Amino acid sequence: MELLSEESSFSRKSREDEDKKEKAGNLLLWSVAIMVLLGLNAFSWIFCMYVFGHPEEAFNYNLLSKLDKIPPLKGFTPVTVPRGKFHSVKEIYAAVYEYSDDELKAYNDIKKRHYLKNYKERDDVTFISGEFVVQNIRKLNENDVFPSGFAIRAWAEEFPDGLLDFVIPSEQVPEAFFKAGEAIKVEESLTCAALLHVERLPEDQMVFTVVPLVNREFTAANGSTIQSKPPERLNLASNRWPLSDTGLVTNPIRATPEEEGEKGEKVAAKSGEGGKN
Repeated sequence: MELLSEESSFSRKSREDEDKKEKAGNLLLWSVAIMVLLGLNAFSWIFCMYVFGHPEEAFNYNLLSKLDKIPPLKGFTPVTVPRGKFHSVKEIYAAVYEYSDDELKAYNDIKKRHYLKNYKERDDVTFISGEFVVQNIRKLNENDVFPSGFAIRAWAEEFPDGLLDFVIPSEQVPEAFFKAGEAIKVEESLTCAALLHVERLPEDQMVFTVVPLVNREFTAANGSTIQSKPPERLNLASNRWPLSDTGLVTNPIRATPEEEGEKGEKVAAKSGEGGKN
């Protein structure tokens, strides 16, 4: 009878089986490790693409700011300001009137995204201009999206359903500025007030938040002045839109039934054109 030993065919076969099992186990572990690494690589790539592609999200913006991967906001001159088209609040109102909540959120996100990127390689900025009547004015603080300056709520006499949230960011803020009932003119090339946010209110009203892209001085009726200048960083975690107060100091005159019908025709005509800014 053949004795079992290290040299026996039985022992050799046992060792070969153990080696095969060990190699198979190692191969499985390596396969799992490679799959995990590939998954992490894909996740990191998708995560980076999302963070860089959506700076309007507060988490993404704060992360990019800490890593110094997003340029600070800059002001422009009437010559260097990005190109775009000027609209009245009535025109913008008609363009976004039929948007669903999801569509309006996507619209607002795009506006903020372009602003945070200083409208790099953009020539389609949406500007709002016109003459308005001040309802109220509020000083901004560190808890607001813009940490310093004024937020002015105003309304257009010819279209009271379109309210303006005119934000003037500034490092130096006077004690008194515009008052309720005073007129304020948002000029075209001298101000270039870019649309950042649209908020839908009850009774079919909308508030349009704009900020001047041109660094310039604004003068109130009382003679006080303020120099507009964007802050280097925003506080997007605040997520307060609009920035002006909601309470009305001067109540706008509501449109007559005839004017309401005219507004509906305008909205229908605009929707038929399919024009979305």
